[in-house]
Amino acid sequence: MPHLTVNGIAYQEGGSDNLAVINGITVSNGAVIEGVKVEDIQKDRVQFSHDGEKFEIILNKSNR
Repeated sequence: MPHLTVNGIAYQEGGSDNLAVINGITVSNGAVIEGVKVEDIQKDRVQFSHDGEKFEIILNKSNR
């Protein structure tokens, strides 16, 4: 599993243009970063999927 850190989130309630900064790279829903798919960006966390496994990372945290 690649090491991911959620550095920032630009979130608007009901918006479809939410963005997250993962490992210093700005991504949107559906993007793939280091083989991991961004499933959903929420106001304080991002949900991902990798090899059929879903997980989430809280803002300013990493998966390790």
